[in-house]
Amino acid sequence: LLEALVRVDPLQLQQVLLTLAVNARDAMPIGGRLTLGVEVVELDQHYTAMLDEGVAGRYVVTTVVDDGMGMSRPVRERIFDPFFTTKDVGRGSGLGLSTALAIVRGQGGFIHVDSTPDRGSTFRVFLPLVTEGAPSHEQRQPSAPASGRDSGTVRGDEAGGEGGGQVPRL
Repeated sequence: LLEALVRVDPLQLQQVLLTLAVNARDAMPIGGRLTLGVEVVELDQHYTAMLDEGVAGRYVVTTVVDDGMGMSRPVRERIFDPFFTTKDVGRGSGLGLSTALAIVRGQGGFIHVDSTPDRGSTFRVFLPLVTEGAPSHEQRQPSAPASGRDSGTVRGDEAGGEGGGQVPRL
């Protein structure tokens, strides 16, 4: 069992994960598989430069994977734009993913997306790991959470078979 502390309003984290799960469900109109995972990783400067996001350090990564219809590159490049949606009129506002990204970035994190048409999508939500009561990324000043709560514990089975409490290095 993995237990890690991140600095985020638990209700906001719930909103992010619910948005990703609902979008995954909608991407699988005839059913499919939705998988959630949680792990702690350590990102080096090379990896963060490759992603063009974040800073080197330890992160709690929540992964949401679906085997739905996937996205083309042009769609993937716009999914975080406010009011952008691929859903039918009346089925989505186009604000879910832009709001999710704003919440995650407000806590010093980022979201990485991999998707291929007809093969599904993988969303990885990276939130800085908090150790010993302080953020692991000292240059980050967290914004005040909406509900007044400022941290949440993420619990889950370690993903990726890394067992033994080891932190995978990326």
